[in-house]
Amino acid sequence: MTDIALIVGNRIKELRQNKKWTQEQLAEYADLHVTYIVALEKGRKNASLDVLYRISNAFEMSLSDFFDIPQVEVSPIRTLEERQREERIEVLVREFSQKLIREIEKNS
Repeated sequence: MTDIALIVGNRIKELRQNKKWTQEQLAEYADLHVTYIVALEKGRKNASLDVLYRISNAFEMSLSDFFDIPQVEVSPIRTLEERQREERIEVLVREFSQKLIREIEKNS
């Protein structure tokens, strides 16, 4: 999932834990299913505005207060060329490792 899904999920978890609520309690207060709360907190799902509104209401806060979170450094977007170079390096490292293992096994 995206970085924003993780940021929102961490914010939900932080607010829930501050209230000392279980995931089941938050689900009940926000009228959502507990498995959905779990997925949100883990960053596996993107919350719609409606869901964020329901969750912020459960916490008795505005949406703007919900999003009043410290600035998080987001990793820069890599160019296609950078991603291709990284993938090629990974392939070379994997090939070298396999050759090294074969050589070790051959000499054992």
